[in-house]
Amino acid sequence: MTKQTTFSNEEFWKWISGLIKDNVTYFDDMIDVERYVTGREFRNKSENKCFIFEKLKESVPSNYFHEMEYCALAYSVVFSKVFPPLAQHIEELAYIEWLNYVEPEDSDYRDHFVHMLKVTFVCDELFHKFWNDAMVKWQFDCAHFKQWCKEEKIYFHEDKKQTIMSAAVFLAAIFHDFGYGYKFLRTYEERLFKLNLVGCDSMDITKIRSKVINKSLLARFIIEHHEWYQRTKQDLDKESDERLKKMRRENIPCGFIHDCLPLNHSVASSLMVLDIAEDLYQSQIINTELYIAFQIAAEACLLHDLTKRKKYLHLGHVSEDHRHFFDHNCQLKTPIATLLIFADELSMWSRPLVEFTPKDTDKLECCINYEWKYKNFPKTTFPDELKIDFNDTPRALNILLKKEEQKNNLQHILEECNCFNGANGKTLKIFDSELKICIPA
Repeated sequence: MTKQTTFSNEEFWKWISGLIKDNVTYFDDMIDVERYVTGREFRNKSENKCFIFEKLKESVPSNYFHEMEYCALAYSVVFSKVFPPLAQHIEELAYIEWLNYVEPEDSDYRDHFVHMLKVTFVCDELFHKFWNDAMVKWQFDCAHFKQWCKEEKIYFHEDKKQTIMSAAVFLAAIFHDFGYGYKFLRTYEERLFKLNLVGCDSMDITKIRSKVINKSLLARFIIEHHEWYQRTKQDLDKESDERLKKMRRENIPCGFIHDCLPLNHSVASSLMVLDIAEDLYQSQIINTELYIAFQIAAEACLLHDLTKRKKYLHLGHVSEDHRHFFDHNCQLKTPIATLLIFADELSMWSRPLVEFTPKDTDKLECCINYEWKYKNFPKTTFPDELKIDFNDTPRALNILLKKEEQKNNLQHILEECNCFNGANGKTLKIFDSELKICIPA
């Protein structure tokens, strides 16, 4: 049996339209709406915010601006249901996106404002069409997830597993690149600090945040794969002073987060998800099932961009035979992170790069470029669509592209992700299926 799906702008905007009209049904029965309304006071929008899009319209190329505008509406619909305070700041999110574009030190920055919703669309399609039941089983059979539930006394109904996973997939995808805003802010804080204008990091590991980190699911993953913990685990287990043992163990995830925040936007994304989850759960606005979904999503956000060695510190593999901590053995431990990494690479159809080229002596012209430059490979364009064929026997997922250069680019990108290299290192695999990139005859 073969299942199929297509990723293109046409299908994406249909999905966005449905998202806006249906008002996001994933979180029904998991949020106490009355407690939200009565327990929170939301600030009114300032008049200045209302003009942000009007100002952006003067600078952003029109096609991309209209995409941002429609996606802003989708974000507003989602966040007004999940976390209303965030829904008030969609304009600032768009504004930070544009600031990233015009940042001189990152001239190759590509869209993430629309991209996050594209990734959500891809995750949503792949999860519900291809791996729904299997991913539910893998996630809830995972050892470190079970251990987290036991230690934190997290209980849930068996019949809620599907609901939890659907929500977790959606949350992981829609929040996974929020950390770019933090990365931009940190860059300027460092510059202002040198001028003695700012004295601290806006997302430092405070005492309260360290508690949130240590009670999280992602903390268990970090500890399990931390090089220092792997080397000293036996000695630590023999430690007779329980207080000292607990303190040393708790320092591991907080130290990792502190050291990796400057290196990777995914760390900041995961902290944001944890902060939201803790705020809502402690306020009794969300139930346990949605809290679990947030925790799984935070773990996926953290791991999605740790596929290259220069983007993280301290993590290693228990076996020296493996060159990267997040290899094919981790796929079933963290299925949503694996899905997110895969969807992140697939969500590149018609992805714009905004370029500024000199028009005359004192002006720059702003234009959209869809050119795909990857390392020293021949230049090509991003595909305008990706077709996916999923075969049950033998298990294989085929990605259909139109150009040889596109195929070569995607092949090397997936190989560099490490986690898709099969046990023999010669074939690409995702979960229990072989990954193939093809050009139809």
